[in-house]
Amino acid sequence: MTKVSRDLDSLVASLKSVERRLDVSDDELLELFWQGHPRFQFFTSLPWSTNLLDLGAGGGGLAHWKHWVKPARPDLTLYGVDRNIGENRPLYAGWEAIDLDRELPKFPGVPLTGFFVSHLIEQLAAPEMLIEWMGTRAEPGARLYIEWPSPASMALPSREELRRHQIDVVVANFRDDQANRTCPDLGTVCGWLRAAGFSVVSSGPIDLGIFGEELFARAMDRDSRSMGYWSMMHSALHAVAVKSERAVAVPAIRSGAAIADAATKVSSDMPESAGEPWLAGDMEEITAPFTDVGQWRRFSERNPHLSDTRYIKSVAENATKKGGWSAFLGEIPAGEVAVTGADYREHLLAKDLNPRCRAILELMTAEPWFANGNATIYAAEAVTPFALLLRGRYARFIGSEYASTEEARDALFPIPFQDLENLTFPSDRFDCVVTNDCLEHVANIRQCLAEMCRVLRPGGVMLSTFPFTFYYESEVRARLVDGRIEHLMEPEYHGNPAEPASGSLVFEIPGWNILDTAKDAGFVRAELVFVSGMKRAITAAEVGGIFVLRCYRG
Repeated sequence: MTKVSRDLDSLVASLKSVERRLDVSDDELLELFWQGHPRFQFFTSLPWSTNLLDLGAGGGGLAHWKHWVKPARPDLTLYGVDRNIGENRPLYAGWEAIDLDRELPKFPGVPLTGFFVSHLIEQLAAPEMLIEWMGTRAEPGARLYIEWPSPASMALPSREELRRHQIDVVVANFRDDQANRTCPDLGTVCGWLRAAGFSVVSSGPIDLGIFGEELFARAMDRDSRSMGYWSMMHSALHAVAVKSERAVAVPAIRSGAAIADAATKVSSDMPESAGEPWLAGDMEEITAPFTDVGQWRRFSERNPHLSDTRYIKSVAENATKKGGWSAFLGEIPAGEVAVTGADYREHLLAKDLNPRCRAILELMTAEPWFANGNATIYAAEAVTPFALLLRGRYARFIGSEYASTEEARDALFPIPFQDLENLTFPSDRFDCVVTNDCLEHVANIRQCLAEMCRVLRPGGVMLSTFPFTFYYESEVRARLVDGRIEHLMEPEYHGNPAEPASGSLVFEIPGWNILDTAKDAGFVRAELVFVSGMKRAITAAEVGGIFVLRCYRG
């Protein structure tokens, strides 16, 4: 089962239609299920004599896998972390009982060569900090497994709703577990891993196919039926990653000139990947979410080429010579790339789309509705190449324009008019809301964010680009006072397709404090995602990438 209907009756009917089919015993079925599970495959295939840190170890049941089914792994040395000492503590070489929201593990002197993190990060206030710590403690070549609930699980019915239909599972959706706090998507977690110096070697939803369906159908007990349900619903995501053999803080190519030279070599000389994230030598693509300016500073210090003008220029040159690639658009031939000005954020065009638009498209591909042609999407633009692209991909896309006068609004007809501070859409309607360089033109950014949060469905995402200060505080250039515009700085205007003669006044250039503003406006999660890459041909002029504000409604 690969597609879940949001209609409860339809889902219940689908679940109740699942029948027993396999001629195996209950014990054999459980063995087949786990042997196909990426969690068990990771454990049994670890390098010999791995020192494995079990984070969120619970009672320490992982230790029993060392001798369950072949191959036995008595060589593995386990270390556990949880709030309390687990009942299987004697089977672990070390154990730290700590609150991971308050402190990080220590294990002094222990060379950690493996990390096992199963259904923990969703219960942490700042899971990216734990991943960053693992990057500092991981030995070169260390392997990591991480598993967590999928954002798609937020749209599933609750445990109580299923029980009313005689379907009894432990947890039916993300909100059933009161300890859960955050539900990052796959792209976000992979971004955290790469920022910490890991290369992701496999990732995706956990689906055990017929074994999951069989477990659900047999309903041997509540736990096994739950495992089958989670598999069928794609309720969990996972990633397997390997720590770089070299220190991520030291770029393989140190100077901007060397970076530019490497980028413009013929493709046969360029390795696809050397297992070294974001280093200039292999030009790996970057999707890195940040929740505060300190994280960004540490990251930019580890990746100095991103602020080197020679590297930035080489991204544009490489695109015009070799073309590019996009998860949304696919291969982009060099003939469809054009550089029309020095401000690459606006003028490095690929298929008529600039880097800020293509950065948003990259993030859209990580969302659970991406492949659904009936996804509901609103963008605060209607006549741009970006809007026309989405209109052709999604039947339920709607775009709008803004005009400040009645005359300009009449000239727009039949293009819809919307004011971001007072949207006319009903609440709870959209899977995604997009604004490309709009927020800097509104007098009240918080009100706009609150309106976009309102019209999103629970679990929906808002994606937004805007000129960015790179500092914590926004730059307020103008404000409304008693209905009149008060200029605090020299007036600045940007182009507006609805009013090309006058343009749009810039009220505020957002800074990192927009994350606090977004949460205050009602979003449960807000982050600034840095999207970059040589192959993606995504860069600005002042830094080698684009910041996108990504916010999720709870």
